[in-house]
Amino acid sequence: MTAEIIAGGTQITPVDHDYLLSRLSTEEGAHEFVKHVETVEPVLQAQWLRWIEDFPSFKGIFSSGLRGSIPSILGRWFCWSFIAKPELHGAALQTVQRLGQKFDAAFIEMACMAANELYKQDKFAGRRWKSFLASSVSRTGASALEFGLLPYEPHDEEEAGAVLRAAIEPYLLLKPRITFDETQDLMQLPDAVVHWEAHSRTLARHVSKAVASRRPGDWALGNLLEMALQSAYELLDTYHGDRNWDPLTFGRMAIEPHEQDQYRKPIDAIIDGLRDYGEKALPANSTLIDTWWSTDLTLFRRLSIHLLRLNQAVSVDEKISWLLERSVLFETELKHEVYLALKSSVGESSETSRKNLLAATRIGPVRDEEIPDHERRNAYAVFNLVSWLFRSDPGWTEAREVLDELKSGNPEFLEREHPDMNRWMTGGTWAGKLPMEVDEFISKFRSEPLQTVEDLLSQDYSRENVEEPEWSDCLSLVRQVAESQPDIGYEFWSLITSNPDVSHSKNELFISIVEGWAMAMKEDVGVAMLERVASLTSSKVAARAVSRFLLEQIQKRIDEDDSEFLGKMRHLAIDLFAKQSDGYRHSGQSAKNSIAVLELNSWPGDLAHYWISEVDRRWRKHREEWVGLDDEERAAIKRLIGDPEHVCDAAGPAFAGNLYFMHAADSQFTVDHILLLFEDERFRRASWRAYLHNPRIDNQLLAAGFTDRLITAWGLIHELEVHLQGQFFSLVISLISYSSISEEQREKLLEQSILAENGKYASSFVQTIGTFLEDAGVDRTEVWKRWLRDYMSRRLRGIPRDAGTDEVSSWGYLIPYLGDGEPSRKSCRRLMCSCVG
Repeated sequence: MTAEIIAGGTQITPVDHDYLLSRLSTEEGAHEFVKHVETVEPVLQAQWLRWIEDFPSFKGIFSSGLRGSIPSILGRWFCWSFIAKPELHGAALQTVQRLGQKFDAAFIEMACMAANELYKQDKFAGRRWKSFLASSVSRTGASALEFGLLPYEPHDEEEAGAVLRAAIEPYLLLKPRITFDETQDLMQLPDAVVHWEAHSRTLARHVSKAVASRRPGDWALGNLLEMALQSAYELLDTYHGDRNWDPLTFGRMAIEPHEQDQYRKPIDAIIDGLRDYGEKALPANSTLIDTWWSTDLTLFRRLSIHLLRLNQAVSVDEKISWLLERSVLFETELKHEVYLALKSSVGESSETSRKNLLAATRIGPVRDEEIPDHERRNAYAVFNLVSWLFRSDPGWTEAREVLDELKSGNPEFLEREHPDMNRWMTGGTWAGKLPMEVDEFISKFRSEPLQTVEDLLSQDYSRENVEEPEWSDCLSLVRQVAESQPDIGYEFWSLITSNPDVSHSKNELFISIVEGWAMAMKEDVGVAMLERVASLTSSKVAARAVSRFLLEQIQKRIDEDDSEFLGKMRHLAIDLFAKQSDGYRHSGQSAKNSIAVLELNSWPGDLAHYWISEVDRRWRKHREEWVGLDDEERAAIKRLIGDPEHVCDAAGPAFAGNLYFMHAADSQFTVDHILLLFEDERFRRASWRAYLHNPRIDNQLLAAGFTDRLITAWGLIHELEVHLQGQFFSLVISLISYSSISEEQREKLLEQSILAENGKYASSFVQTIGTFLEDAGVDRTEVWKRWLRDYMSRRLRGIPRDAGTDEVSSWGYLIPYLGDGEPSRKSCRRLMCSCVG
């Protein structure tokens, strides 16, 4: 039977799940399991490895080691069937990433043997595993550094060399790869970063203390610091291979202390230590400059150029010559240190050095011709360096002439505020400054409308200065004016319609006016403005502004009788759908990951809420004669939840979230159309998520078929967030306690609380029962009689499956709420005792 189960894959029934777990609890069964897993395809082997990670005897290998016969069997299987296999060693690393990087001695020994076997088949993969085992797997138990062996503040004397060595030795920390796909390749390597056990500030203080305490150029300390940085590079290179990217240098903006490096990491302590060590050794020993350069590692080369700049033993001409000989003028990763070295040298350099430097600069960088726009990029790199050289020595005539020539040929080139940096992080609020105050604009517009609009639109909004307004601030002003004084928005619209100078930005201004009208008082927004909104329905970029206008205005008019304005609103909503539905697309990730992204941030979502509000408005005015949705409403809603499916992705959750209201408004229409959203494989997840945010239900909705959908929903709650799972559990408990569902339906709902996902939710469901019983308004005796007694009795007898330890512990949570001396309390204790026994 084990062979058949394994061949069929990891999506197994609860019965098969329990069977495998019982077999894995015996030596014979464990041998049988690993034997049959080894016969299936590698992808399926990786899936079974992922499946068994929750099995205590396997999980315990990564905490307690190979203690006992079953862990030893599974440990050997893990090593020889996964670590030793080129196609599966990535799956083994994923398991280590999830379960922990701590092995006992026997497990390490076995893993090392498997890594050597892997090396014979795939040298790079073998080196990866051997390096990882040698550097980044610790013996079971805690590291001494975790218990304060390295104090936060150094003592009067520097720390012992052995302790400092342990603190600065890096290791690889496995991390899950960042992915936007909900599925993950179980055979893919996890990500890995270099990590240090000590906190960055603690490490920095102790390294600084050691550098200050030792004599200049102390060989032992220098070797210790160099080896720490070299090890970090070696670990990453051995694990990742050549990535054409240096994450270690990327995170460090400057070798010298710099405001851009205020967020410290442990590696910064190593870099600072090497810098301070080198500066201290430099007067007596300048060989470090060439030694560090020869490593061919970027951070060492940056340290080398940093020392070159500070070296007083060589002339500025020699420094420029050193840089030119190594062709580093346009090396991106060395840029800051090269620029600083040039800045400190060009002012006092000879005419020959300047001539050679300028000539090398004009040649520019050598780039791959396949890089898009490489010629323009090269030209700007030359411009950037020349502007830096002229800024470093404003009296350098030849540099100014070259700069003027470059500006003349490339008038769009602008000098950067920080030419020596590849990037620059700035704090504070970007822009957010209106071109003028709203009241000021309104006052000017009332007296000189045309001039006021021209003054506003003629300002230069292209400057990237946080102190000046940008174009978005101009649009914000227009929006606020239209909200405050809709009639000015109407006249503003007329003025820019006839102004040819703003043709490129006309739509953005129209959209801002519509956004302002959406939020305006209903009394100030009339049919004439509505007609102008209607003129934008064909514009894809304006669709959201139109839908927000509809939604905001209908909600402001929720208690109004029908009118010409409301009739035109309905026609506008229909027209918007007609002109935008075929072209609407979303990324796909939005539908998977967040109902808020689509339902609350798209025109179909707004349109859905508009029609719900319109039904609500009409119902309020026709309470006595209400007969359900009218033909116009039915047609509009059917279109939104029908084709195309991208529109339904956004609109469907709005109707699902308002299921109770829609069923009360028109039960048959809801059964025929909206309930189907909870069944359709494409839409059901988003529908349940929307509904469970604020679930409402009654017996009529349950009788209409929603009970069966609730039973089916147990099969998909694994797709929901934890808090929504809790909402679902609470809903089920309320239904079985108070509703008129049949006994058969009640039993199915309760049975699924145990069977769903192989009992994964049994414990959480019991805890939710406890939360339910905490409510003072709950009649606990009635709940006990109605269903809890029978439910607990079945659990006591292991029906439909035995209770796990987590579920047993959760039942203990219920005891205080079942009453002293009641059979319920005794039964709960019996359940716990029998399961523990």
